[in-house]
Amino acid sequence: MLWDMSLLINRFGASGTHALLDELRAFARKLGHPGVYFHAVCQEPGVLPLLGELAAAGVESYSLYNSIAPATRLLPDEVELPDYGIVAAAAVAEIWPEIDAASSLPCFANISPGADNAPRVLMRARPEKPSRAQWPGTVIVVNETPAAFEALVKAALAYLNQRSNIQPVLTIGCWNEWTEGHYLLPDTRLGYGMLRALARGLQVNK
Repeated sequence: MLWDMSLLINRFGASGTHALLDELRAFARKLGHPGVYFHAVCQEPGVLPLLGELAAAGVESYSLYNSIAPATRLLPDEVELPDYGIVAAAAVAEIWPEIDAASSLPCFANISPGADNAPRVLMRARPEKPSRAQWPGTVIVVNETPAAFEALVKAALAYLNQRSNIQPVLTIGCWNEWTEGHYLLPDTRLGYGMLRALARGLQVNK
């Protein structure tokens, strides 16, 4: 997974990036591997304007890293702490189709158990008039329950089932992104709740 394709495309151009990735694939085959599958992660602002160039740049597929975070921009600014269920529904209905339509490459649905950047920022003063841009001034989604996450997992599978022309791949952000509030690792708050919700959503008998 390549985190920020804009760093390569802006430096080498789409064709130059394609040549670089082809060289890496050839080197992998020289070492006895079948090659390298390159997947673009499209979360950084610099990548979004370049989605139409990903195919020319030589990657095989792309997805978001955490689709919950960008979905918060669809809500009014006076909603200071967006609700996970509302934001997840917005991600399914609007963010996934928007990103999917930006390139001819396969776009894999992305799910996340939450979003909370609070550990990464200094908290600002809270104004009298609610404004998410002023306070908290970063993405903080609340009410991320296992049941709500399970519903998102099922929605992602349904989304993939409607796209039989691509591989049924689901990306999850993330296993251990503690400081951004989206992680599957067990904790003292929910225990194994998110992992069990994922299993139920995938219909895994665990």
